[in-house]
Parts: sequence; C-alpha cells; structure tokens
Amino acid sequence: MFNSRFKNKINSIFNKFTKNPNSTNVIIIAIITLIAFSLRIYNLDAESFWRDEAFSWQTYKGSFIDVWNISKYDTHPPLYNVLMYLWTNIVGNTAYTNRLFSAICGTLLIPVLYLFTLSQTKSTRIAIIASIFATVNPQLIVYSQEARSNPLLNLVTISFFYVLTLKTKITSIILVTIISILGLHTHILFIVPFFGGLLWKWLYLSRNRLTFIQNLGILFVSLLSFIPYLLYRVSNPEDAKNFWLRFDPIKDFVFGDQFISLFTSQSNILNIRLWSILVFMVIMCIVLLLIVGVFAEYKNNRIRLLFIPLFILISLYLISFRNPIYNARYIQYSIAFLVIIAAIGSDYIFKKSRLLFSTIFISYIIASASLFLFTIRDHTSNKDYIQVVNQLKQSGDNNIFHSEPDFTYDPVDFYSTQVGYKANNYILTFAGTTKKGFQDGYIKKANRIGDLSSFTQFTIISENNQTSAKDFVESQSFCLKDAEKIAGVSIERYIKCTP
Repeated sequence: MFNSRFKNKINSIFNKFTKNPNSTNVIIIAIITLIAFSLRIYNLDAESFWRDEAFSWQTYKGSFIDVWNISKYDTHPPLYNVLMYLWTNIVGNTAYTNRLFSAICGTLLIPVLYLFTLSQTKSTRIAIIASIFATVNPQLIVYSQEARSNPLLNLVTISFFYVLTLKTKITSIILVTIISILGLHTHILFIVPFFGGLLWKWLYLSRNRLTFIQNLGILFVSLLSFIPYLLYRVSNPEDAKNFWLRFDPIKDFVFGDQFISLFTSQSNILNIRLWSILVFMVIMCIVLLLIVGVFAEYKNNRIRLLFIPLFILISLYLISFRNPIYNARYIQYSIAFLVIIAAIGSDYIFKKSRLLFSTIFISYIIASASLFLFTIRDHTSNKDYIQVVNQLKQSGDNNIFHSEPDFTYDPVDFYSTQVGYKANNYILTFAGTTKKGFQDGYIKKANRIGDLSSFTQFTIISENNQTSAKDFVESQSFCLKDAEKIAGVSIERYIKCTP
C-alpha cells in the first residue's frame, strides 16, 4: 500500500510536466532559476580574489583604451573585459560586484538550457530535470562565483545552440550570427562549439542546400568580424612561451579526474572519507544516468543531442595533444549538454521505475549540494589577500617586491585599491623569477627590479618560501629583518646589512 501511495504521489508531481509549456511550468522554471541565483551568490565574496580574477581586473580597471591594449597580451578575446569595464563603472568595483556579473550569467544559463532541452526533446519533464541538474552542479556554481569569462562562455554557447533551433529563418540567421560574433570575442575556445553547432544543425535539423548556404554565410560573417582582433593579437611583440598548464592527453585522461570534476568541482578530494562517499554517490548517479541517457538518446534520436558534448569533448581532447587545455575550466561548457543526456536517462528510468528514479534523483541532488557546500568551506580557508594587504598597510611597508608575480602581484594590487593602501609594487627579477608574458601589458619595465642598490629596506611576499629569492637579495648585502605568514602568504622584510 505504501509503495502504491508513493507511486501515485510521484505521478501527481511529474504529470504536471508532461504537457506542453503553460503558466505552471513558467512558475516552476522561475523558481528553479531563483534557486540557481541564490546558490551562485551564496558566499560570493567569501574567498579572496585569485591571480586570474585579479588579472582580469587589471585589464578593465583603467580606461577603455587600456582594455584593448592589455587584452592583446591575454589568451582570450576582449569582450568579457569590455563588458566588465562597463559593468564595474555602473555597479562599482568590489570583489562582490566583479563576481556578480558571472553569477548572473551562470543563472541565465538555466532558463536557456530549459528552452533548448524543451525544443529538442518536446518533454517538459526532461527540460525541468536538466535545469535542476544544472542548477545544483557544483562545477557550474563554483565558476559562476569567479570573475572570469567562463560563465559568459557557457551562457553564449547554450544560447548559440538554442537559436540554431529557431524556426523563423531570417530571425534565427541574424541571432545566430550575432551570438557567434559574441562567442568568438568572448573566449578563444568558442571556436569548437561554433563549428560543431553549424555542423550539428546541418546534420540533424535541416540537411539541405539552403541550410548549407546559410551556414556558410554565418561562418563567413562571424569569422570576418574576428579578423581585426586576430590582427591586433598577432601584433603582440611577445615571443611565444610554453603554457603554464600541464596535461598529458594519454596518462592524465586515463588516470586523471578532469571529466569527473565536471560534476564535483573538486580535485584531490578522495583523501577525505566524507568527500569519497559524496563523490562516489555523484559518480554512480552520473554514470548510470549517462549510460541510460545515451541508450535512450540513441534509441529515439540517433545521438542528435549526444553529438554536441561528444564533439566538444573529443575536439578539445585532440587539441590537447598540441596545447594542454583539457582541464575542467576549459571543457565545462560541455556540462549543459551532458546534464541533458543525464536528464534523458532520468526520464527513461522514471518511466520504468518511479522508486529507482526518486532514489537516484534525490541522491544526486543531496550529494551535489553537499559537494558545493564543502567546496565553499574549503575555499574560504584558502589564501586571503585582503588579510595580507591589511597587514602590509598596518606595518607601513612601502616597497613591495613580488618574487612570484604570477601569484601575488595582481591580488595585492586589487586589494590595495580596496583598502586605500598605496605602496610601490615591484617585480623582483632574478634567475628564478616566474613571470607570465601577459604582465608585459600593464607592468612597466621600471617596476622590474634586479639591482637593489637604491633601496635600504623592502618587503618580499610570495606564496612559497623561495630560497633562490632569499639568496639573491642576500647577495646584494640585505639581511632578513623579520618574517611572518598571513593566510598562507609569506611576508619577509629585509634591510640593508650593517657592516
């Protein structure tokens, strides 16, 4: 009797989702979107800005011309930085406001994902489930709390595929072209879903000569708009350098955790027993749902929707043999399409067994929410540069040397402006100095110091105690006055040695 009542209850809930979209479904997706926004702004500024976020801020903190001049040294096109320049000049320039733009982009992905899924599956239930999965996905939440271009890329990508499905030809062509241009100028890796989307439309939606010609037109106009940026980017005088990220396409793909992290947002978490249980729950749910989803998708649509994440993931994997980009942050725009496959699998299980569906669905939601909350807990214990800057300000340190500028220069500069701390920031240049090429765009050569003879005292900060930096300054007759560690960052004060 209990099982019968349980089935009837589940049926009554999900029967609302089996009909065509109506006001009830609009309210439901609005509630899910509101929940998504709440998760994405939860503890939004609890974690300190890290180097990539602070670099983005360096790009748009000055004048509009600075956005273009500094973006030339970045890997990605400047649209995100242009939008952030406008955004921060309107709403303010704090850690919270910088990240709020990403949170909004991450939230808007949910209704667009719903519309795209509904257009392709004709099932409100599948669209709702996919939206819920995306809402609680830890990876999407965490990167929606980061002041970088990834959430905008995710939103543009799902929007691109949605407008490809629109029936009104002229309107859809114009929208596809506009979004293609926006995507190409948002992130260099949009090129993969851009070509994949046009191929997908021709193969699965409208395989005729007219569509082929339209796609060529969209391709031509979009790439033509991208040429000015490419020419500007080529004018970067910097010599090519090895990319900092390391990835072995064979070993790391087989034994790594990059694909799993699309659903967990964590790495190196299996050392903790609780994490292991939660990750195991998520993995088991995802594996089952994806397997069933692939089966159901192949049975009904012959991999029409499965084609999209496969094209993205395989393309980026092949590119990784040349450039090591097969990392969670670079492949995360496949998540939206993977959760659609998982939702299709959920729907198939729902039709076979309401009890099994409920068990898997609830387990996935609880595990994902728990992973997100523990991620927030771990992040808030990371390096906190506002504490570092406050300590430097309180101690009256005027000359700050960065022996690891890739890690410390930009966050210190950002939080210095937040607390009104005006100090001289220098890069300590010696044989062991780390330096990303893009810093040539905004760090003046005069701020790169190797000869310390004009100084009597200074402060060196780093995320790691560098013996090479210590040896270098001591070789120029400087002695360590005192040292401390604040929020995981080393602060060492040196003075001129007395004979």
